[in-house]
Amino acid sequence: MFAAPYVFLRSSMPPFVRRTVRAVARAADYFPMSLLGAVVFGAALLALYFLGVRAMDWVMLVVGAVAAALVLFDTLLVGATALFLLRQFGTGAPTGQAWIEAGVEQPTSFSVPALGWWPLIAVRWEWYSHPEVLVHAEERVFGRRRERVVFPERGTYAEVVRRVVIEDVLGLARVAIHHRSMPDMRVLPAAGGLRRIPVLLSMSGGEDLPHPLGSASGDRMELRRYVPGDPARHIHWKAFGRTRKLVVRTPERALSRSDRTAAFLVAAPGDEAVAALARVAVEQQALGDDLRFGASGSDAVATTVDDARASIVRSRDARRTGAAGLRGFVETVEREGPASLVLFVSPEPGAWLDEVIRVARARPHRVRIVVAFDRVDAEDPSRVPWWRVFVHRPPRVGIARASLDAVLRALGTTRADVLVFDRPTGRLWSEGHLRAEARAA
Repeated sequence: MFAAPYVFLRSSMPPFVRRTVRAVARAADYFPMSLLGAVVFGAALLALYFLGVRAMDWVMLVVGAVAAALVLFDTLLVGATALFLLRQFGTGAPTGQAWIEAGVEQPTSFSVPALGWWPLIAVRWEWYSHPEVLVHAEERVFGRRRERVVFPERGTYAEVVRRVVIEDVLGLARVAIHHRSMPDMRVLPAAGGLRRIPVLLSMSGGEDLPHPLGSASGDRMELRRYVPGDPARHIHWKAFGRTRKLVVRTPERALSRSDRTAAFLVAAPGDEAVAALARVAVEQQALGDDLRFGASGSDAVATTVDDARASIVRSRDARRTGAAGLRGFVETVEREGPASLVLFVSPEPGAWLDEVIRVARARPHRVRIVVAFDRVDAEDPSRVPWWRVFVHRPPRVGIARASLDAVLRALGTTRADVLVFDRPTGRLWSEGHLRAEARAA
C-alpha cells in the first residue's frame, strides 16, 4: 500500500538529497544491527540496569539479560554468515544464449549457499546498480540458490553491483554486502506480438513504372545518340538500318521496391516498442537482403544482423541525443547509391521530431516511417493527481493519446508513409483504427 507514495517521494527528491540519502543508506549497510535490534538492545540494557540491578527486580533482570544476549547472538551470527558468504559468491556471468530478451527470465551464474542447515538466517539480494531489474532466487542442486533475472527493457549491462542482505528471521540484525561483477549482458527489447511483420521497404529505383525521380535501373526502353564508349551490344541496329544514325538503348527511370534499404532507429523516451519492431525487422530480413542499419548513439553503419542488434541495444543510452546522427547516416549510405529509407520513431514527441521531418522532406524518394507503442491511455500518465499516489494502482505502461496524435500530425506533414504498430498484439493500425480508438478514449 505504501509502495506508491514511496516511489513518488523518491522521484521528487532533489539530486543532492537523493545522493545524501544514498550515501547514508550505503553506510548503514555495514552496521550489523538493524533499527529494531538497536531499539531492543537499548531497551534491554536500560531494563537490565535500572529495573534489574538497581531495583532488584529479578524478572526484569532475567528478561533484560536474555533480550540483550539474543540481540548480540543474532548480530554475531549475521556477521559470521556475511564473512562466510564473501568467498562463496558466483561470478554473475550470463548463462545460455549470448543475446537476452527483455521480459524473459534469464539464469545467471551468480549463486549463494542455500544455508538450509544454518539457523535463523535469511539471505536475499537485488541489483543495486540497476534497481529496475527483477531478481528471483531458486534452490538448485548442491544446496545453492541460483539467480534468475528479468530485464524490463533493452540495454547493455557491462557492470553489475549486487546488494546481498544477510539478516536474522527476527529482524534484529542485518548486514549488506556489495558484490561487483562484470557479466557483459546484452539485452534485446521484447518482441511481444511483433513476431510477423510485413516487408518494410520504401520505393526506390526499379523496373515497374517510369518516373522522372527514379534511378536509371529499369528496362532499356529509352533511346539516345551513340557516343564513343557506349557498348556495342546496346546499339539499336534496326533504327540504324532505317535512319543510318547510331542510337543506343538506355534504361528508363522507374520506381519499385529497392534492394538496398537504409533503416534508422531514433532513440527517444518511450521507444522500447519501436526498438522491438526494429529488432524483429532486422532478424526477419523485412528490410531487404542488402541491409544498412543505424541507430542513435552508433556512428558505424551496420550491415549484419548482429551489428544491427548491437546498435539497437546501445541506443538506449542515446535517448537524449535523439536524431542527432540521422542526417550523417543518410549521407553515408547514399554515397554507395540510392537506397530505400525506413525510420523507426517513438510515439512520444520530442526534439528528435523536427530533425526527422527535415530529413523526410529533403529526400526526393518516398520515406517510410514506423511507429510502435504498447498501450494508449486517455490521460497523460505524467499528470496524475497527487492523491492517487496513496491508492494502489498498477503502473502505467502506455502513452498519452495526445502525445501519439501530436507525433502522427507532425509526421503527416511530410510525404512519408506512416505505419503504426501495436506491440502486444502485433497488428498494424489503420487510420480507421486510430480514429475509433480516439473516440473510445
